[in-house]
Amino acid sequence: MPPRLRGRGGFRADGVVKYATAPRLLQPTTIGELDGTPTPRIESVARFFRSAGFPTALSSNMDAWLKTHEAWISPLANAIYAAGGDAHALARDRPLLRSYVRAMREGFAVLDELGVPLTPPKFRLLRAMPDLLLVPALARVLDTRLVEVLATAHASAAREEMAVLAREFAALADAAHVRTPAMDELASAATACTHQ
Repeated sequence: MPPRLRGRGGFRADGVVKYATAPRLLQPTTIGELDGTPTPRIESVARFFRSAGFPTALSSNMDAWLKTHEAWISPLANAIYAAGGDAHALARDRPLLRSYVRAMREGFAVLDELGVPLTPPKFRLLRAMPDLLLVPALARVLDTRLVEVLATAHASAAREEMAVLAREFAALADAAHVRTPAMDELASAATACTHQ
């Protein structure tokens, strides 16, 4: 990925948007029409984001991109909630982190069953990487100041959105007839933490 092609994530607090730039391993702000056509409208939106300094990519398969994003971000948010809303705590809780990895892979299995390609394709690496390597790598990434803004603060500010994503993905899993016990367990743990 070119050096400038990096996304951003964050949250709004007291009317101010606070954000951080994602590492190159992640992705730029990604937009696209549902049918994949690079329309003048979507190109205009991309120019607007770029003029504001946000690296932006156009996707030719936005539906697959969104479903792939949902497959890993929903269980990550739920794992953060289950860790008391703290990604640093999640990084140190290896059983919970392994549950997240299982949940993410269950999400990828749902997409496989539905014929939805992992988008972008680099997510195939997460599916293929053995737990022995992936769990410690995720622990290092989650135990950073950057993730406080990109994941922890965002998840905290977007609890309703994350609950909707979890419900929507559960419906996809039902449609695919794929069991998602780790994903379901994280969603239940997150709900329990929210109501304490």
